[in-house]
Amino acid sequence: MTTSSDLKTSPNPSDERWHALSATISSESTDVFGQWVSDQLKELEARLGDFESPRSVCHNLRG
Repeated sequence: MTTSSDLKTSPNPSDERWHALSATISSESTDVFGQWVSDQLKELEARLGDFESPRSVCHNLRG
């Protein structure tokens, strides 16, 4: 079970270590990962399309 103290040790984007880690990742890698995430989201949206209701048609998983 996650506790509030566990959440305090999670990576924080304002943390220097987080910036150091993200600086080691190439932009090509982030582009490839971003495309993979987009592809996975499109697949999930297609699979969940059968569950759309008239009220939910205006909403999507992308916000």
